[in-house]
Amino acid sequence: MRAGGQFGIPEFLCPGNAYLQYGLLEIMQFRKGIEVEAARLAAENATEEDIVLLRELFEQCTEGRKNMRTFASRNTDFHFEIAKTSHNVLYIKMMEIVSRMILPVMQDFLDAQGADIDSTFYHGMVLQCVINHKPEEAAFFMNRHMTLIIERVEKYVQKKKLEKNGEN
Repeated sequence: MRAGGQFGIPEFLCPGNAYLQYGLLEIMQFRKGIEVEAARLAAENATEEDIVLLRELFEQCTEGRKNMRTFASRNTDFHFEIAKTSHNVLYIKMMEIVSRMILPVMQDFLDAQGADIDSTFYHGMVLQCVINHKPEEAAFFMNRHMTLIIERVEKYVQKKKLEKNGEN
């Protein structure tokens, strides 16, 4: 998708733009609002086919933890699939846009983080809630997951700003 295209995405939010690194916090905050409700709906609406695909993606995330760039990609796929499992076209479209915008920066963020701290745990909890059709619990675990990521992103963005200003 190109800047100013069908969805009118501002140029500074398009992949490859250096500004995106400093828009990461805002994007993550936006994601939280989408993903908590998408997880709730996914737990309500999941079909057996959805659950099979989510399990496969969860396994791929777990296997991808050795390489943070791979993990970021698989992690993004898992989150996108949660939105698809909601069966709500607006959540799906929003996550499609957000996923495209954020992947390169999430790869950099996870590279800097160096390891999966707790994403696999929270993905597993959300997955179990979806499997067991427990929407409030799915929303709770997604909310906690996104809150913890946002806390780490705040520190990452602050560090990047200091580095840019030569204040290591």
